[in-house]
Amino acid sequence: MDDTGMSINQLSKLAGVPQSQLSDWVNKKRGVRYTRNARRVHEVILNYRKKDIPNNIKSAIHDVWDGNNANADAIANVIYSLKPLLK
Repeated sequence: MDDTGMSINQLSKLAGVPQSQLSDWVNKKRGVRYTRNARRVHEVILNYRKKDIPNNIKSAIHDVWDGNNANADAIANVIYSLKPLLK
């Protein structure tokens, strides 16, 4: 869906909201009112974003990153390249 890596289908299952409804919201085929389903989706997203990054990972990034945006991209690419190894 975005940079979280969560799919519409995963979000749908976690929130208990029809996948078609989420797809319509994302593709702007349907207006979003703050209904029960919208509240459920909103709570799942907030809880997902609240997950803390472990201190050892934060510390490693702070030690390696020099504040340069180009280097931030390089560090992010290295981290993403590790994903297949963690499955």
